[in-house]
Amino acid sequence: MHRAQAAEILSLAFAMPAEDALEWLALVGPDGLHTLDDLGLLGVFSTGHWWGGRPVAGGGVAGVAIAPQHRGRGAASRLLAQMLRAQRQQGTCLSTLYPATEPVYRKAGYERAGVRYQFDLPLANLPPVRPRAAIEVAGPAALAPLYDRWAAERDGYLVRGEQMWT
Repeated sequence: MHRAQAAEILSLAFAMPAEDALEWLALVGPDGLHTLDDLGLLGVFSTGHWWGGRPVAGGGVAGVAIAPQHRGRGAASRLLAQMLRAQRQQGTCLSTLYPATEPVYRKAGYERAGVRYQFDLPLANLPPVRPRAAIEVAGPAALAPLYDRWAAERDGYLVRGEQMWT
């Protein structure tokens, strides 16, 4: 699939300007882009998850896009199956995504996982905020080792590759 065609499919699927679609394609890169003829595409970002204090190779699926004229005919299922086979051959153990809809992803073997917490507190019950010190914004080079140390102690937390910090 040509870059312009991929950008057009992304633009139609996500109602984004062509320039944004081209930028997304550059971020995914050729190694992360999976296509199915002229039917559709998806991106996989190299990630992983912490389990038992060690990183386990994973792929974060993003931007699953099928050309409008090919939707509803199994193209997404075929594209996901093709990508999962390729990931397995590359030694990727985990594949994760945030589904826009569940049926097609469930059919491909995905399921919901994780925990979500929500707390509602009346603001009047919270103590007033007192400034303690100036806050300096740190970049990825400073944050990455701190995050890795923290995440390594928590099963399932994301291994954040360079793409995840930009």
